[in-house]
This record gives sequence, C-alpha cells and structure tokens, in this order.
Amino acid sequence: MIQLGLRYEGYRVATAATGKEALAAIAADPPEVLFLDLNLPDMTGFEILNRVESAGRDMRIIVLTGQSLDAEQTEELQRRAERVISKGSISLNAILDSLKEKLKALAVSR
Repeated sequence: MIQLGLRYEGYRVATAATGKEALAAIAADPPEVLFLDLNLPDMTGFEILNRVESAGRDMRIIVLTGQSLDAEQTEELQRRAERVISKGSISLNAILDSLKEKLKALAVSR
C-alpha cells in the first residue's frame, strides 16, 4: 500500500521481499530514503541497518514495525532512524505525508 501511494505521488519506488534482495538493491542503486520493515524472512531490520551502516551508505531510514520493541531496541532505532512507525498506529495517509515531508527536506538539504 505504501509503495502504491508513493508511486501515485510520483516517487520512484523499489521494493524487496527479503533482506538479501534489499541489500542487493541498495548496493546497485542506493535510495535516498530506505523504508525498512524490521520483520523480513531471512534477516532482521537491525541486521540490514548494521550492513547499510558498515558499508558507509548515507541515506535516511524510516522503520516500519509491527513487533513490540523493548526500551533498548526503541532507543537504538531512534538513534539510527529518522522515524520509527508502528504498524497500525497511524493511517496510510499520515505515513505518506510524513514520507513526503522527509523527501522534501532531503531535497532542500542537498
């Protein structure tokens, strides 16, 4: 749903179903914003974050999760990501508005 909303707004969107696919896509064509689900079938979002950071990739990261996070995980994500969104906590329109705001701010800062 998010990808459809972003495409409708005119953004170029690439998706990946697994962490391995995501890392390959990031290496081939690094995005300006990485919208990361913490629950992937082959690795966690934390593993993706570690690999992206260790590769020196500079991108905005917005985390989407449906899992319950403990205080340590929440603090870590708040340090490493632009925003952490709990699935079901806000509407699709609010997510899209937030993403559009971040993308506009990114365009201004470059």
